[in-house]
Amino acid sequence: MPGSLKGKTLPLTLLIKQIFDQLDELAQLKKSGSKANISQMILDDMCSVLKSLPDDLKEHYLDLLVKIGSSHTNGKNASYTEEYAEMTLEAKKKFLERIVSELRIKVA
Repeated sequence: MPGSLKGKTLPLTLLIKQIFDQLDELAQLKKSGSKANISQMILDDMCSVLKSLPDDLKEHYLDLLVKIGSSHTNGKNASYTEEYAEMTLEAKKKFLERIVSELRIKVA
């Protein structure tokens, strides 16, 4: 692994897994008829990080996405609600700030 990617695998892996979980949450909320505005906003924020990745990290992200995505299943069977989305909003924002810091990128 090139030196520029050293220490980036874990934050990218965590981001990918969190995006999958956020997609699961959003899908379940929309399926239940909820507006899911908070869940959509968090997903948009998470995905905005991807636009800021330099080319070498984008390539590494895509490699990891294929590996993780092919084995991802929603084993949680969680029941998401709008209240859950509100309660977890700050924690998810802090997680995303930490990932951006670990990746040492600037997000627009």
